[in-house]
Amino acid sequence: MTPQVNTITEERLGFDATATPAQTEAAMIVQNRTFRMLRDMRWMLLDLVLLTATLLQMGLAATLRHRGMTFSQWVAGSVAVSDVMLVVACLLVWAPMMWAVGLYRQYSLRAIVSRVLLSMLICATTVWGVGHVVHPGIPLAWNAMLFFFAGTAVLLLPRLAVMAWAQLGLAESRTKLNVVVVGSGRQAHIMAWKLRHHANQDYNVIGYIDAVPNDSADREIGQHLCTLDELEPFLMEHAVDEMHIALPVKSHYNEIQHVVNMCALAGIEPHYPAELFSSDVTKSTRTQDGRVVLRMTHNDSRMLLKRMMDITVSSLVLLIASPIMLIIAIGVKLTSKGPIFFQQTRYGLNKRRFGMLKFRSMVVDAEARQADIEHMNEAGGPVFKITRDPRVTRLGAFLRKTSLDELPQLLNVLKGQMSLVGPRPLNQRDVQRFSELHLMRRFSVLPGMTGLWQVSGRSSLGFDQWITLDLKYIDEWSLKLDMRILLMTIPAVLFGRGAS
Repeated sequence: MTPQVNTITEERLGFDATATPAQTEAAMIVQNRTFRMLRDMRWMLLDLVLLTATLLQMGLAATLRHRGMTFSQWVAGSVAVSDVMLVVACLLVWAPMMWAVGLYRQYSLRAIVSRVLLSMLICATTVWGVGHVVHPGIPLAWNAMLFFFAGTAVLLLPRLAVMAWAQLGLAESRTKLNVVVVGSGRQAHIMAWKLRHHANQDYNVIGYIDAVPNDSADREIGQHLCTLDELEPFLMEHAVDEMHIALPVKSHYNEIQHVVNMCALAGIEPHYPAELFSSDVTKSTRTQDGRVVLRMTHNDSRMLLKRMMDITVSSLVLLIASPIMLIIAIGVKLTSKGPIFFQQTRYGLNKRRFGMLKFRSMVVDAEARQADIEHMNEAGGPVFKITRDPRVTRLGAFLRKTSLDELPQLLNVLKGQMSLVGPRPLNQRDVQRFSELHLMRRFSVLPGMTGLWQVSGRSSLGFDQWITLDLKYIDEWSLKLDMRILLMTIPAVLFGRGAS
């Protein structure tokens, strides 16, 4: 691929293809400032609407009580000019005041609460002062105090909801995303700069893909990772969250479509400026900062509900099962030498590694002895499974049969490394034996404690059926499906169907 300038796309993104790097950087700084200002203005508009609605509701209640009117009588009458003056005067004071106290800057929760309280103190004082001018005969101290508390609530709730979305929602909002830039020309330089200076997401640009290394790209983007012909083995071996395509469309259409196809197989999101491409597994497209994203998994507000369900259910089960877990811990310690818990490195979302917890059900040197019993493997494909594993302790066999050894994984769920429902996390030994790129798509969602394969036969299923069910879950996911799998898991565990 010869680096070329995509003038049309750069103009669409708001940059002049003939501008110097300094001019381009200045333009991007202005664009980021404009984006933040528009975001702040939306927040201010929401705040003013909520505060006005709160003021009108409380003012109406005070007026009806003071004048002895019913609501129907008030509706039949006309709106007093003094009431309109009160609202307008308050809005003229609130807007600049809330901006001045820093309510719309990015702060911690503690700072946000303090600025909301300061803003509402000024707002309530304004209501009390202006109210005495337009309604001199009505006592307003009590109303101003109520407005302070009600206004504090209506300002805080949307902010807490947004923070909850960021903390409990998608993993991408908490994790530094590994991204690869496809191309090494001027557009690729601009894209890498924008990613590193993104206002809302922390990106790690790990390098670029092109036919040959480019000295300028090495300095501005990062290391040369591979060529397009080497893309498939590269995606098999590395944790990549997003591929950002920065190639001229007219001259590199086939190369771009090849990248999109590879991303579809691996379950990785391709991003590109403006032009659309198709993929059989795409769930949706969306525009984001002047580029289009092909969603390879479901990713909407339902994911917040899924995360909330994970936290709620796992917390309750940990609380209820804590006496059982204590008994198991004592039993593990008394029946065999070694630690109570076993932590094994598994692959999670986008092949990120994490330590999955279990109650230890094998002897201490179980992993070291695996090479000696590889010939006993009963599972097809790259996974390892033995019905009567000689490394399993007597208590461990019972724990595995009842799945009680997996209770500590509820802690992984609370930490956001796993979900209650999803494809099972695989260990390094199994994943390193994957030979086809499409198998990587199972890592495009959080791994789960239970999934379709557990309720469809568990370890009695072959590897191909296992993968088919994992991909079926990813493609057909819904909250209803999660609930159905959770309910079906209970009898599967109780009766030990397919367990080893």
